[in-house]
Amino acid sequence: MRNSRWVILCLVAATVSAGTAAIVRSETAHAASAAVVRHGIKPIRAIHRAAPLATANLTLHSATLNGAVSPQPKVYLVFWGSQWSSDAAGAAPALQNFFQALYGPTDTWGLVQSQYCGGMPVGTQICGAGGTHIVHPNSSLLAGVWFDNGAAAPTTASANQIAAEANTAAAHFGNTTQASNLNTQYVIASGHGTHPDGFPNSGFCAWHSSVGGANGTIAYTNLPYIPDNGAGSCTTIGSPTLLDGYFSTETHEFAETVTDLWPNNGWLDASGNENGDLCVDLDSRLILSTGTFDVQGVWSNIKGACVTSQTENVPGAPTSTFATAGTGSAQVAFTAPASNGGSPILQYQVTSSPGNIVASGSASPITVNGLANGQPYTFTVTALNTVGTSAPSTASNTVTPGGTTRTVSVSWSPTESARLNQMAPSLGTNGAGVQKTSVYVISYLVGLISTTPTPVTIAAPGSAVTYVDTWQSAEFSVLDRVKTKFVLNDADATRFSTYLVDFLLALGGH
Repeated sequence: MRNSRWVILCLVAATVSAGTAAIVRSETAHAASAAVVRHGIKPIRAIHRAAPLATANLTLHSATLNGAVSPQPKVYLVFWGSQWSSDAAGAAPALQNFFQALYGPTDTWGLVQSQYCGGMPVGTQICGAGGTHIVHPNSSLLAGVWFDNGAAAPTTASANQIAAEANTAAAHFGNTTQASNLNTQYVIASGHGTHPDGFPNSGFCAWHSSVGGANGTIAYTNLPYIPDNGAGSCTTIGSPTLLDGYFSTETHEFAETVTDLWPNNGWLDASGNENGDLCVDLDSRLILSTGTFDVQGVWSNIKGACVTSQTENVPGAPTSTFATAGTGSAQVAFTAPASNGGSPILQYQVTSSPGNIVASGSASPITVNGLANGQPYTFTVTALNTVGTSAPSTASNTVTPGGTTRTVSVSWSPTESARLNQMAPSLGTNGAGVQKTSVYVISYLVGLISTTPTPVTIAAPGSAVTYVDTWQSAEFSVLDRVKTKFVLNDADATRFSTYLVDFLLALGGH
């Protein structure tokens, strides 16, 4: 999008020949559409440049998250008017197919957007692990389709009429609050033979904007029936089809809406260009599960260039999430994801449920403070790199901060230690050369005796080893937690085996 306001002059002077576009920048809109400010105007004919417009990266223009970006994008398609009964180019089914499949690892074009975020200081260029990133979806972002064909749409709809249709669509889909429109965009697709906002004589392929109303502020796109203009319009792709310009245009507007939801709060360069404006002379074909589509290039701050794909991805999800209750807090351990997405992991975030209390750290474990004692919680963990945020881990076990803590101290007994060590075969040593037998026996006994989650603190007399955890049956991963919590030398291993027996007796009376 362009930061400055645009006015499309539908009535041009006699000196301008018929069919010539007259696009003029201005601070006020013409009388027919005074409330609408058009952004992200893509010219009908591509402008071939030796280099992109940008001389520096895009920057964030608002420190407020809402309206800057769309962290969890959702798209609603509105096929406006009975004119859609004639669709020789097949634009309606193709547009649905595109958004149905625009997710996951095959969508290397959409990955570019995930580097951008909201909730960071004005002037931010690289989000890193900060802010709230745009999440690359792992399922379809097509949230709804409406053929509003009970009557014909205006043959030459004004910008205000297009905005009003967007508000009507929001109500139709039940998105009647601001909260329900913080991640949504409505694509107002006009049918064959219509001329929304003067298309094509106004010189644009499409534009996007936002409008306030009873449903809050909503983001929307004016998408004309570009196939009416013939193959090659609105695209630079080689050997174009009728629909290539349609998708080059919609990807331009979609990317700009996701990164600048309510213009101009999001990501723009110093001249007011959005990420699609800088790259109108770059197109490529994207193969999705539902077909092959023309996607326009978008600006990448990470690359400092226009791109049509990105190989770096968000990390995989962390695994083996396990929580241990404290007083007003919990310690959450996890295993790093198998893949960092091709970019180093910068940070992990732990989120509580309920409460959505977030704690961050560079490695496992991470302590979450500010929890309510007596309230049960589970936790999920995400990993962040320069591209964005991973999917969350599977929820942890449930813990309740402030529960009863048992402290067990016993005397060392060589006889008892020997009996325990006879219960399991020798399992060799760990990486530090420590016998693992006792550790495995500990894990086995804990799983047998504790049938409900029980927070405990265990301290061995004569040893510096202290272990705080929540024991419960069927928690076989306790073995790994024990092994990673501390390294036992021979003396500590013997003492630990012994006092754990007394601990188990205290719990279960066995």
